[in-house]
Amino acid sequence: MATLEITLRERLRSETRTAHDMADAVFRRFDLTDPDLLRPFLAAHRDAFGLLVEHAADAEIEAMIRPALDALDADLDALGGRPAPADLPRPPKADDGLAQRYIWLGSRLGTRMLARRWAEGTDPTVRAAGRYLSAAPASAPWRALCDELEDMSARGTRADLVVQAAKAWFAVFETAGHLQLRAAPAPG
Repeated sequence: MATLEITLRERLRSETRTAHDMADAVFRRFDLTDPDLLRPFLAAHRDAFGLLVEHAADAEIEAMIRPALDALDADLDALGGRPAPADLPRPPKADDGLAQRYIWLGSRLGTRMLARRWAEGTDPTVRAAGRYLSAAPASAPWRALCDELEDMSARGTRADLVVQAAKAWFAVFETAGHLQLRAAPAPG
């Protein structure tokens, strides 16, 4: 009897779904049209991506993320400065560049959806803080990563490592969102 072969991309999508959904749920709680909630939203991203850059698997990943950190810093300055950085959990002990790319490049595509909410804002302070949210996603690198993951088996030590590291990075983002949301001013 033949066994069903799945790719690493399919496994990542399936096995990180819960962690991804939990992180997304936290970030949907921020009103991106309110400067008092846009600021901690951006700060949470700054905190998590900053940690990812500190632990980047290679110079290419760091180079991909660095411009976003600069955009986040500029946006936070436009909103009055960066809130206190969140005390994030440690990054995965066993990490992999594929997991880091999956998180980074996937987040840029997801940011496109969030940018639509931000674009509804009319507050001039909110409008002045749009460098990160309005940056175009890197669709060519995402496509290349997807192709690479499609060519890889979902089985084996490396596949296990990539999946576990991606889940751990989603948890870092979820925690960053929770911590900044908790410190944010109450609406109204």
